[in-house]
Amino acid sequence: MSVLPFSGVRRRLLAGLLCCSLALAGCGSQSAGQPTGEGGQAEVEFWTMQLKPDLDAYMTQVIQKFEAQNPGVKVRWVDVPWADMERKILAAVAAGTAPDLANLNPPFAMKLAERGALVDMNAAVPAQDQALYFPNIWQANALDQQVFGIPWYLSTAVTIYNADLLKQAGLSQPPATYQELAVAARQIKQKTGKYAFMPAFDGGQMLESLVQMGVKLTDDQGRAAFNTPEGRAAFQYWVDLYQQGLIPRDSLTEGHRRAIELYQSGELVM
Repeated sequence: MSVLPFSGVRRRLLAGLLCCSLALAGCGSQSAGQPTGEGGQAEVEFWTMQLKPDLDAYMTQVIQKFEAQNPGVKVRWVDVPWADMERKILAAVAAGTAPDLANLNPPFAMKLAERGALVDMNAAVPAQDQALYFPNIWQANALDQQVFGIPWYLSTAVTIYNADLLKQAGLSQPPATYQELAVAARQIKQKTGKYAFMPAFDGGQMLESLVQMGVKLTDDQGRAAFNTPEGRAAFQYWVDLYQQGLIPRDSLTEGHRRAIELYQSGELVM
């Protein structure tokens, strides 16, 4: 992740996506560069989402490197539980105490970008730093031709499954397609009383699934284009699973942490 020079402009909130990073602007009441740390040092406040304790060593190394490259600047790292981040960010913004940097998820960051609260990173980040990223990844955070985030990291999805429960359901291997998943979900529920899986509707999984089902989300003008037979069929897929009780009822109100809890307690097969 490229870090902007710490200069005497208004405090800016840079928000990091799960798969890409974002940037928010002008939320704090102080001016960047104002001494706030010990010994009159300027302080950068950095919020992350539930990285401790697994990434303590890595984050400490990154912070130390940044401080060495920027004498007189101290980084204060605050790690926030996933479920609390949106509420805490909104409260901090309202109070004029927003952090300088924050790791956010894509849907929430997009809401902030739509309200014009994010820094235009095309203007804020030098071209040579932008060139460090794959062009499509850099543009993934674009809204109305403005890039509101710095790429943080990319990831891929993996499936872990309870082999014993899968066997109890009469399945030799986990499903490989959405069609197979619907069939497996019904069979697992009937034979074990468990849920096959819990979709994470708190992130971008819903939209990602529509694309994977062959749905075009937007047209060439950036307007919604998913009100098509394919789009309605893909959305109905999830409606059917929910109404038939094949995914947990709290899929609509809880996030991926709940799915982890259910899997660990043996209530989810995958």
